[in-house]
Amino acid sequence: MTDDSPYRAPADVDDTPKLGREHLRDVATGQRNVILCLLANIALTLGSRATAAAVGGGAGAALVAIVALGVVVAMIFCVYRLTSALKMGAPAAYAVAMIIPCVSLIVLLILSQKATGYLQKNGIKVGLLGANPNSI
Repeated sequence: MTDDSPYRAPADVDDTPKLGREHLRDVATGQRNVILCLLANIALTLGSRATAAAVGGGAGAALVAIVALGVVVAMIFCVYRLTSALKMGAPAAYAVAMIIPCVSLIVLLILSQKATGYLQKNGIKVGLLGANPNSI
């Protein structure tokens, strides 16, 4: 009997190229940085609400604005590096999306998910804060 049955399950095909440790380490580092940027963005949002309520404007608002600018710049840099490491099209478009408040959170979550899938397909264990780049 042959295995030419049309009802046979398809063979497991893994089309993910096996790349060097250095490339996987770049993806793992980028993923960890993106997750930290996501957490910083959430903390900044909650912190800005608390600061605005406690201080009532002035110096507190200026401090929050400076920290927010730093977080956005870090998000742009981290997203650009991760999309470049994952070889996704148009890393600049993803980086520009970091300027738009709600869109930036969604893009960060999607990129983290893509990096997780990519690393897991290459046999890397991924935890809550992403893969540990030092273990690769």
